[in-house]
Amino acid sequence: MNKANNTRADEMSTRILVSPNSKNPKTGDIPQIMIGGSKAEGLASCKGCPMLSKKMGGKGEKTKCYHWGGSSQMGHIAMAKANDKDPDKLREDLSYQLSSPKVSRQAQYVRLAVGGDPSALGRERVEEITETVKAHNFKGALGYTHFYQGKGSDLKGLVMASVESLEDADRAVDGGWRAAVVLDAVHPDLTVSRAKRFEGAPLWTGQDFTTPKGRRVTVCPSQTGATVKDARGNQRPIDCNTCGMCDATQNKGGDIIGFLKH
Repeated sequence: MNKANNTRADEMSTRILVSPNSKNPKTGDIPQIMIGGSKAEGLASCKGCPMLSKKMGGKGEKTKCYHWGGSSQMGHIAMAKANDKDPDKLREDLSYQLSSPKVSRQAQYVRLAVGGDPSALGRERVEEITETVKAHNFKGALGYTHFYQGKGSDLKGLVMASVESLEDADRAVDGGWRAAVVLDAVHPDLTVSRAKRFEGAPLWTGQDFTTPKGRRVTVCPSQTGATVKDARGNQRPIDCNTCGMCDATQNKGGDIIGFLKH
């Protein structure tokens, strides 16, 4: 079997886990997809990522990933164990989970790859996921890859290129991607204990960001305190579900979406 066939086999064998809802106030109550049916499989999808420590298979000295370095991985691990124990719950069946009565009637998007990197799935499977999502009357899927210049390069136009600097954002956009960049500024509502992770980074006080090539960066509306009217006409904080800027198939919000350190 040649290298191309090996890659295709890996893409088809990588499992996904699907939750029909979420308690994350930043995303809103939307279905969530995890890449990897186990912790090992999820980490394998992220192998070589600069946000992952060398010890965990990445290229960094420390793990800076919000998933593998934070608490959200616990939900991923618990879901994987529950799936192995009771496969009849069909946690790997996207269509089944999107049809669940647990899905919020207000859900407009599906979060792709809360944990793990979608590059492990390949373009064909990500396209199938997007088609399934839209067939269930969602607007689209919100996903990111850290491997836009490597193993995830075939996902251009389907997910956002996740980058770590404004220079990288320019490179991604020059290559035809929409980009999501971590900005060199700390969210003002960050707790003191968590802010220590970003010691030396300036506090965001409303300043705008522009790339070296002059591209304007749109700061995540959820982080700026933006609001939106709900079904009853009341103003409430915007979230991923009511924003949709990180749907890479659209150009809502421009080429580059920026996230404050949080």
